[in-house]
Amino acid sequence: MIRNTTNITSFIIVALLTFTFSSCNDLLNNPLEDKETGEDITLILVDPNVFDTRLSVHITDYISGEYIDNTEILFSFSGDDAQYIVDAGGIHRTFMKSTSGKAEVFIDPNIEINKENPIELTLFCDATDENLFAYPVEVAYTQNGHYDIILPMFPSTSGSTEDAPFELLIDNNTVNEYYPNWDVINKTVQQNGKTYYSRYRGNMPRAATVTTTTPTASLSNWGYEGYHVSTNEEQYVFDLSQQSVDIPENTLQFKAYLASENTSYNKCKDGFNFEISDINGLNGTGNFNYEILADNTVIKKGKISVIEMPQTINTGAFFYPKETDSYTLNIYGDNQYNLSPKFFNTNTICEQTFKLEATSKEELEAYKIVVSFYCKDSPISIAPSATGEFNLKNNEQNSSTFSFNEGVATLQLLPDEIYSINASIVGTEMEFDFPTNQDKINQVIEEAAFSKEEIEYIDYTFEERENGLNTIKVKAYFQSGKCPF
Repeated sequence: MIRNTTNITSFIIVALLTFTFSSCNDLLNNPLEDKETGEDITLILVDPNVFDTRLSVHITDYISGEYIDNTEILFSFSGDDAQYIVDAGGIHRTFMKSTSGKAEVFIDPNIEINKENPIELTLFCDATDENLFAYPVEVAYTQNGHYDIILPMFPSTSGSTEDAPFELLIDNNTVNEYYPNWDVINKTVQQNGKTYYSRYRGNMPRAATVTTTTPTASLSNWGYEGYHVSTNEEQYVFDLSQQSVDIPENTLQFKAYLASENTSYNKCKDGFNFEISDINGLNGTGNFNYEILADNTVIKKGKISVIEMPQTINTGAFFYPKETDSYTLNIYGDNQYNLSPKFFNTNTICEQTFKLEATSKEELEAYKIVVSFYCKDSPISIAPSATGEFNLKNNEQNSSTFSFNEGVATLQLLPDEIYSINASIVGTEMEFDFPTNQDKINQVIEEAAFSKEEIEYIDYTFEERENGLNTIKVKAYFQSGKCPF
C-alpha cells in the first residue's frame, strides 16, 4: 500500500474545508436558502486537486490510433515507484479499469520528483475478455507536470507467423506442446528501447518453473519480463531476465513477454520540451499529437495536453536511435487550433525545446467556460481541475480533449450552437450540455439529459464579451445525499 494515502486524503479534506480562491469571488453565490433564516447560503468554493503530477492514460488501437471504448481494459502500474500511484481520491489501487479508453491517475504529492529522484513506471494492460493485448509501456519523469501515456493495443488475432528467436519453457517443456490452455502470441514490436517478440499468458496455471530455450541468434540482454498475480490480486513483477521464475500455487494469472535490448537506441532520460502560446494572447486548453521520425522512420508517437497557454510541457523519457543525425518532429493541431510551425528538422532531439504558436481555427470564437459543482447538504462546492472532452451535441465522433483548471477552461467554439461536455469530477463521470448563445439556455435546460442521476439540475449564466471573451457559467447541483465530496 502507498505509504502516504492517509496524508493525501487528509490533505484533500483540509483543502475542501479551508481553501478558497480569491480569483473566483463571482462564483461564490449559491441560490440555496438557509432553512431557518431564508437567507442565501454562500458556499466555500474549492478545488480538491492537490496533485502536482497527473498521468493521463490513452488506450488506443495500434493501427488506427482511435480510443478503445467498446471493451473493458484492466491496467496496472508496476515497479518500485508504483506505490506512489493514486486515484483522484488519493487511494492506491494495484489494478484499475477503463471502458472509455481513457483514465487518469496521480502521483503522491508528498514525493519529490527531480533528475536525482525520477519516477519510473511500467504499465501493463489487458482486455478482460482477452480479445486485445499490449506489450508493456515504460515511462519515466524527472519533473512534475501533466503527462500523456499512449498505450497501444493489438487484436489477439493480429499475431504474426514469425517465430521468436527463443521460447518460454515451463518445467523444461515448450508451452504449445504441453500446455495447450496457455495463450501465446508472436508479434515483433519495437518499444521501450527493446525488441518484443512474444507474449505468453496462463490463467490459473499450475505451480511450475519458467525458463527459456537458447536464442537462435546473438542477442543483447535477452530474456523475459512480466508479472504474476495471486488469487487475492497481489502482483509480483520480474524484470528482463534469463533466470528462472517460479509460478507459485494459487496464481490467478502469469504473463511473460520475450524481449531483448535494442543496443542501437539511447535513452533520453529528461525528454524534450514544448513551449506553446496562443498567438492572440488568450488562455486556452488543447490536446495535440506529435511524432518523431529518424531517417523517415517513425520512432515515437506522443500526445501533449495543454492546460493553459502559455505553457511549457515536458514529454518524459523516450528512446531514439544512436546513429541518426537527422530527425523530423511533426506536430498536429486539434479541432480548436492550428499550430505553427507544423514540423521541425533537427540534428538532435534529446533535451531540446521547441516553440509553438497556436491559432484558433476559422469561424471559432473563444469562450470561457466556468464550472462549479454544489451539494445541497454541504457548505462546500468544487471548481474542478480535471480533463474531459467536448463536442457538438449529438456529434460524439468529433470530440476534443481539454482540461479544466480550477473550474475554468477557455475553449474555441462555434457561436449559436449547443455543446456537450463530459469529464471525471472527483472520480465521478459527469456529462452536461451548454449553449454558445444565451437565447438557447432555456432550450438546453428543457432538453438537459444528465448521464448521472446524482445531478438534480444545472443553472446557466451567459455573459457576452467580457474582456474579449464570452463567458458561460455552469453550476451543477447534486441531489441531496448524492454528494461525491
